[in-house]
Amino acid sequence: MNWFSVCLLSLAISLTSSNKSGEDLINRELRCDFVDSVNITGGIEHQNGKIIFDGIEYSEDQYAAIDYISEDGFNRISVRGCTCNIRPCVRLCCPHGSFVESMEFGQEVECREDETAKNLLTEVLDENGRTNITNLDQHFGYVNRICDFHYYAKNFVITHTGHVLVDNELFNHREYCIRVTPGRTKAVNIQVMLCMKGGPDVPSTRHSILPYALLTSIPFLIATFLIYIFIPELRNLHGKCFLSYLLCLIMVDTSLSLAELVDPQQMEWPIRKAYGILTYFAFFSSFLWLNVISFDLWSSFRSIKNFRAFSERKQSILYNVYAWTLSLLITIMANVLDSIESLPDYLRPGTGVDTLFLKENSSKKITFYYIPLSIILAVNVVFFILAARRIHKIQHDERRKSAKGSSQRQNQLIKMKNR
Repeated sequence: MNWFSVCLLSLAISLTSSNKSGEDLINRELRCDFVDSVNITGGIEHQNGKIIFDGIEYSEDQYAAIDYISEDGFNRISVRGCTCNIRPCVRLCCPHGSFVESMEFGQEVECREDETAKNLLTEVLDENGRTNITNLDQHFGYVNRICDFHYYAKNFVITHTGHVLVDNELFNHREYCIRVTPGRTKAVNIQVMLCMKGGPDVPSTRHSILPYALLTSIPFLIATFLIYIFIPELRNLHGKCFLSYLLCLIMVDTSLSLAELVDPQQMEWPIRKAYGILTYFAFFSSFLWLNVISFDLWSSFRSIKNFRAFSERKQSILYNVYAWTLSLLITIMANVLDSIESLPDYLRPGTGVDTLFLKENSSKKITFYYIPLSIILAVNVVFFILAARRIHKIQHDERRKSAKGSSQRQNQLIKMKNR
């Protein structure tokens, strides 16, 4: 150990221990992996030997003086505490009390200290499978980032054990870091960045394939759209409904593919918000136009005098008013709720907050996405079943009439032969 390290050690000991020798701290073994420890040199030591740092109490067997090489290449000595032995751990992309300024792929993570980056509130999944708004500072211990390459995780939820649940897969605190950035509608935004286990060349299969698969489908949707536009025979009422549905699908696929390829936190908040609203509107429009198509198919095979009495043009206007207006009303309602800060978090969809769609939260997606879409899909299924039954009945009646006609013709032939 060189003289500079000795000086650093003396400083660390003087800040954390007034009655223990440096030799005692150096000889003491750190009872956890270095990456699961934090620098508690500035902590407050009590006479019983315990050190309190960031609200966590470390007993004598949970800290030691460590000589190590820091990220900047300098030899450093500090008193390290085994945070993960005391509390469940979550790993931060930047030190506690700092915002992520920049986290570009393959570049150094830039952090900025800010007091508002503390007392982090987010939903945490408890042992009973329920999510509750939790202050992470009070429930977890924080350790620092260990991965060099990350990719953005969607549909995540932090568990009470410090794991992160992403698409039904659990990741421990060595496989992710939490990215804390300034918020617009609240103090902070919290995102989860998963480690690329194979380095920069091995991204998630879902995140690498999905956006390009969606982009590949767009030219074919446009080609189908143009065919319906330029062939007059296809521009009947059903064809016009299908054109609107195709337009919505093009918007949805474009929105989802860009949402996978673009880091939302690199976009200005008004643009991200507008993009989230547009994606939400496009999703509901596409499902409502599918609802219109299923109704039109059913009504075509069933005599509904009050409705079929309308001209094709009036029916088209009614369909457009229903699909576009209802989509717009649903989108407006969601964003009105989003703007009321006094509402509980689960009643605010968070369009464009930390993603280019709804906020990555299972309860929000259930309330504002899965439940309304499930209702629309259920209605669609009912109409398709009724249409299928009507088609089957028509075919059955036609076969019976055909059989009856054949029988009558055969009887007539027999009578003619008997004459």
